[in-house]
Amino acid sequence: MLFSDLHTHTVFSHGKGTIEENYNQAVKIGLSQLGISDHGLGHLMFGMKKKNIAVMRQEIERLNAKGKPTKVYLGIEANLLDFDGNVDLTREEARLFDYVIVGYHKASAPTNFGNFFSYNLGSMLRDAFKAPADARYTRAYVKAIESGKVDIISHLNLGVKTDVREVGKAARDYGVLIELNGKGVAMTDDEVNELLNVGVTFIVNSDAHTPDRVGEISKPMAVIDRLAIPACKVVNLSGPVDIDAFTQRRATDVRRV
Repeated sequence: MLFSDLHTHTVFSHGKGTIEENYNQAVKIGLSQLGISDHGLGHLMFGMKKKNIAVMRQEIERLNAKGKPTKVYLGIEANLLDFDGNVDLTREEARLFDYVIVGYHKASAPTNFGNFFSYNLGSMLRDAFKAPADARYTRAYVKAIESGKVDIISHLNLGVKTDVREVGKAARDYGVLIELNGKGVAMTDDEVNELLNVGVTFIVNSDAHTPDRVGEISKPMAVIDRLAIPACKVVNLSGPVDIDAFTQRRATDVRRV
């Protein structure tokens, strides 16, 4: 049973629906929790505007005041910016959100633009030839996790390759969830098993860009079923997610769990 979908997009980035339309779908399918996680402030084409954060929060509070069983949370899908693991979210900005998802996106605005972006172009070519995991991207993910600003890693290995074992160990040690994405799992079965073996806790999310896809997790569920991953290792299949733990970690700047 799916209790939560914490990765959905709206018109505040490049989703097609409003927050309320995503909420109505979540209520319809019986979710306990809905997360609105529009693209980060540094996305060149589809990034959320900082001025809209307060507007989004106000709309979420209005929907929660209806008193329905589905509670809405404000998250963000921040962008990985460089090989040092920086993301387009300051620690103060991170505290404006209930949780933070971080992922690699080709259209993000890197802090070291020439180095990171030119390397991204090369990585696109190498991906076509099934290039091996790249230590620099592995380091970027690990450093982002160690920063204490990250709660969930989205679509790991989409667009760039990493050593999933090293990323997984950092996620395990810092209490960060690894997402199995509703649009498709970018890792091989062996890589997912590697994460399971190092003790990662997963989360399944739809990555919905239209309201009708909220809660759509058939692709990651096929992986979970095929690999016989127990529900206790997928946080939102065994119960609602403890969002307060995410918020408290950033509020107190606790770096390690």
